[in-house]
Amino acid sequence: MRWVAIFFALIMGGCIGKISTPILPNFSDLNLSYLKFVNFTNFRYENYNSNEIVLNIGESAEYEGINVTVLDVKFTKDLKEFKEFNPLDRYYGIAPQGSKFMVIYVRIINKGNKTLYPTAHDFIVVDSHKNIYTYSILTHSFQNAFDLKELRKNEKIDGIIVFRVPENETNFKIAYCFESLADFRSLFNLFRNKWAIWEVK
Repeated sequence: MRWVAIFFALIMGGCIGKISTPILPNFSDLNLSYLKFVNFTNFRYENYNSNEIVLNIGESAEYEGINVTVLDVKFTKDLKEFKEFNPLDRYYGIAPQGSKFMVIYVRIINKGNKTLYPTAHDFIVVDSHKNIYTYSILTHSFQNAFDLKELRKNEKIDGIIVFRVPENETNFKIAYCFESLADFRSLFNLFRNKWAIWEVK
């Protein structure tokens, strides 16, 4: 339960802004599947009573005026392959042994009347063993990083989010929570929250 408390503390702290490197633990190998706050198995499109919307990469989901799309997904061992990446030094952005980076391109459009505050914390990645990965701090080294932004009606944000995942894993799910995980109030409604799930194979 100690890891659960740390996980939620980081999520709630994320709404303040960027988290500096020294205070961000490495969640890459942490298995949080016992949280069971979203059911990543046995769901289908026709399960219309489900709280999950299942999609392919490039498809959009919309709920209560929030339109979200995972536009593309790329894998790399070295983030310097991306021209938008601004490393601190020549070793910065190289995946440690046994891991790789998943780079996702996302877009959120506010079609509703409420102002939104989307953040990279609202996206998580789940592998075939139900290990959950939060976004990497390396996200903020991209010129077009998906950073916290105020999004008024009819405004949109495009950006990159980086995750560090196991090198030998090929099946992933990208999950977006329509009730911001950075908003502490959503933590009391995890079972009722609406999720969009993109399958990556």
